[in-house]
Amino acid sequence: MICDRQQVHIEEPHKSRKHQQNHAGKKPHKCNECGYTTPRSGDLKKHQRIHTGEKPYKCNYSDCEYAGKTSSALITHQRIHTGEKPYACDHDECDFASAYSSSLVNHKKIHIGTYKVLYLGRYKVIHVGEKHYKCDHIGCGYESTQSLRLKEHKQTHHPIDHVRKHNL
Repeated sequence: MICDRQQVHIEEPHKSRKHQQNHAGKKPHKCNECGYTTPRSGDLKKHQRIHTGEKPYKCNYSDCEYAGKTSSALITHQRIHTGEKPYACDHDECDFASAYSSSLVNHKKIHIGTYKVLYLGRYKVIHVGEKHYKCDHIGCGYESTQSLRLKEHKQTHHPIDHVRKHNL
């Protein structure tokens, strides 16, 4: 059988029926705990681990006690040990790579202008959007994307102003 929607060839008849269920919206597998439904029994089994707390995928590195609910979570975790970074930026002259696909998605926003990049020492720190938190101390140009960072700045660099303002 060839799936018209995805242009894939499925040879085994029972897999063909299951594949078509995905497109038909049929979800015959239901969780007794919360009512979650899915077209695939394997997905229900993974889902039920939320309720049972079962984490059958154990890290095999010595002194590591990590256990995950899915094999893909374990693979992603093990990149901490191996240093593997399979998600690389394809933008010209950019050497960014990450162990996590979500980090690459966020990183690519730098190239389209939705993130601003600051360099602190050798680290590249990505901040979302404009810096809305500005220090009101005369002559200080400090700005931040986070109110907590502004508060820390004032406590460190302008402690008398900070104490005076909060004790009024």
